[in-house]
Amino acid sequence: MRELIIVGGGIGGLALAAGLKNRGMHVQVLEAAPELKPVGAGILLANNAQKALDHIGILSNIVPLGQSLREGAILNQKGNTLGKQLTLEDARPWLGIHRGALQQGLLGPLEENQVVLGRRVVNVKVETDRVVLTTEQGETHEAQHIIAFDGIHSPFREAVGDTRSIRYSGYTCWRGLAEGWDGPKEDFSETWGKGKRFGIVPIQDRTYWFATANAPHRDPKMKAMDGAALKTVFADFHQEVFELLDLTPKVIWNDIEDIAPVKKLVYGRILLAGDAGHATTPNMGQGACMALEDAATLTSLLTKNLNWDEVGRRFEQKRLRRTAWITKQSWQLGKMAQWAHPLAASFRNSMTKMTPDSLSQGLLRKLANVTFEA
Repeated sequence: MRELIIVGGGIGGLALAAGLKNRGMHVQVLEAAPELKPVGAGILLANNAQKALDHIGILSNIVPLGQSLREGAILNQKGNTLGKQLTLEDARPWLGIHRGALQQGLLGPLEENQVVLGRRVVNVKVETDRVVLTTEQGETHEAQHIIAFDGIHSPFREAVGDTRSIRYSGYTCWRGLAEGWDGPKEDFSETWGKGKRFGIVPIQDRTYWFATANAPHRDPKMKAMDGAALKTVFADFHQEVFELLDLTPKVIWNDIEDIAPVKKLVYGRILLAGDAGHATTPNMGQGACMALEDAATLTSLLTKNLNWDEVGRRFEQKRLRRTAWITKQSWQLGKMAQWAHPLAASFRNSMTKMTPDSLSQGLLRKLANVTFEA
């Protein structure tokens, strides 16, 4: 029986395994996917995420895989600037990176057999002195403690009696990677329209984009849309949107969902981390960032001479309030950014244009103000 197993070989799980490995601890990771392919689209790593990677000991391996971005902008649908976000003077620039590249970078410090693939956990049994996991293949894996980094649909929430349901935001999302676009490479943007948005993030040799629109939950019409169909949806947006859609070979679709904040992340021998414990909407670009913060905090706690109960207590003390704040702020921002009524959208745009830079800088400083010792 192992002392600890990490379930989930995504960004958070791999980051924790890497952080522990860099400090001399070999912890097994169970991952549902049969192989770790460089799939997905892009991701924007803010200063706090890069602080976490630095604490883990792997930032220098990750930065060359992405694109440094100095400035972000909110635009109206004609492409005119409503507001800007500038890199803090004493902070690292944002990093635009392919999700698959980040995942491969996190695998770097790990041993070949450390991540066990094709092991989807389908049953969780908590016993007096252990947790017994059963996979789809019928295998059992036992450990004294489990850290669940296995995403918003984690079976561990149900296993520990966490009854929170997944919330649909009211809007859906498409993502893609445009090839050969000759637009700006050192800044990113998000365009706000009426009930829809379009974001642009350079990630080295390609450009990651995302688009959102108000829609019914799990609408098959939304799932079926390709680049040509999206050009119709965003027909009133500026020219860069059409250029990117034309240069995108594949469109990825998903509804935007989260989980309401909770007052507990540790249930006896099981600790919920990342999206398994505090999934957030992507409106602040903080989903992966929060998972990396979790990983950095757990790296610190698990390499101290602490018992499991103390690890859990300190983890909750450090992470509950911050992740709840992110989830609430992101939910509210998304609702406002998706306003569809022309008068409401016009008011929102006017208020955004009038917002002083000091407010956006204050938010960035609050995000960047994070430490991982607990």
